[in-house]
Amino acid sequence: MDVVAIMEALAEQGVTVLFKADAERMAEGRGPWTFVASGAPLREDVFVRTDAASVEQCLAACLPRLREVGLSFPGCESVVAVDHVGRQARVPNATPSSAELEKPRITEGDG
Repeated sequence: MDVVAIMEALAEQGVTVLFKADAERMAEGRGPWTFVASGAPLREDVFVRTDAASVEQCLAACLPRLREVGLSFPGCESVVAVDHVGRQARVPNATPSSAELEKPRITEGDG
């Protein structure tokens, strides 16, 4: 999976994307990765965000939600997700079940 290509595709569509690795959460054994997407075509006060154990889990949780608002990711028809017990699975253009991944938060306001 080409994370840079995904981020560039989103940026070309007016979306600001942030990936963050949190050393404190990693040291505590919690999912250190955060994905946040904001900007057009999302409303000004809305963003898509999730925290997860891996970049792939972040994308598997958030890309389907971003597709729902009309965004596209050429060459990224599916992403690899890792479920709660470490099994890998392809996640097609659909939101993963809550058993597989935490749903992304759609947040309004300052964040």
